[in-house]
Amino acid sequence: MILGIEIALIVVAIYGLIKGRLPITRARVVEGTPARLLALLGLVPVPLTLLITMLVLGVKAAKDGHIDEKSAGMTGTIVEVVVVLGTLLIFFALGFTLATEPRQKSSEDWDDRPRRSRKARDHDEDDDEAPRRKRPRRDDEDDYDRGDEHIKAKN
Repeated sequence: MILGIEIALIVVAIYGLIKGRLPITRARVVEGTPARLLALLGLVPVPLTLLITMLVLGVKAAKDGHIDEKSAGMTGTIVEVVVVLGTLLIFFALGFTLATEPRQKSSEDWDDRPRRSRKARDHDEDDDEAPRRKRPRRDDEDDYDRGDEHIKAKN
């Protein structure tokens, strides 16, 4: 169970670092720099558990001179449960504190460039263009096979 919580916390933290957005509930979201800093907190449990477990076992080894395998496993499990649940509690407490309603992007937020119609042309660029040439008329256009011989009679 604790491993599942750690994995979920890491996945949510990576998503928050990439997107800059952490959904706390359906109606509350942390966005921007606070979301990225909160996401960094979600990555803390694994290294913190390792550090605290090594410190506790190191002090115990210095005091007793040896460490039992069973006692080391139990110490690691207790430290992991405390660190993961503590981090999760802090994560959601800060998340609810920093969360706001998600802002809806309006059409104005998508693009800041000035608007102009497709038909509008910038005359500064068009001055260099030559006028469009027309197709030369053929003298023998009546003899030219246009595919409509069945419509008009030939002489």
